[in-house]
Amino acid sequence: MQRALHIADLEALTSDTIGLGGTLSFRARGYCMRPAIQDGDMVSLGPAGAEGWRLGDVVLARGQGGLCLHRIVTMGVGLNGPWVVLAADADPVSREKLPVDLVMAKMVGLHAQRRENWFRIFRVIQRRLGLPLALRHKTPQHKWP
Repeated sequence: MQRALHIADLEALTSDTIGLGGTLSFRARGYCMRPAIQDGDMVSLGPAGAEGWRLGDVVLARGQGGLCLHRIVTMGVGLNGPWVVLAADADPVSREKLPVDLVMAKMVGLHAQRRENWFRIFRVIQRRLGLPLALRHKTPQHKWP
């Protein structure tokens, strides 16, 4: 049975679970991390581990609008300590600079079985219809500055 959690409860549960070294899974909602994470994909979060936060990590952080699952695109150290800049894959122009203390967990797993089945079916239909390669689906490649 699935239950919806209030955002404050999810934040507390995540903080406690990750703080004890555990992992937590939830179903992602929204489209800001497309194409890497689709609406409805199951995301698993865990602690940063010995290597800490790295460029390109998808992390859960307390942003200005609440909890967000975004990618680390820049890191640095300022007068107030270390900071990260987060951006969504679907909108890499909008960025948010946060202290590292507000980063709670990093993505350690992604289960997107539903999408994989859809792509398989889509490819079979394209081949049977004889569509040219130019019309076939290609995953966009993101290059970070």
